[in-house]
Amino acid sequence: MTQRNNHSQVAIAKPQGQGAVLRAALITVATVALITVLVLITGSTSAEYGFA
Repeated sequence: MTQRNNHSQVAIAKPQGQGAVLRAALITVATVALITVLVLITGSTSAEYGFA
């Protein structure tokens, strides 16, 4: 006996709206900004203690 897939394929082919794209871009920018700030803080504090 074969099984039939009754799940709709709408979720796979659904295009993203502009709101979802903006949200993803905002999350990406926030992540990059956080990493940059952490690197700058780490670099400035490690320079005081003589680390490379």
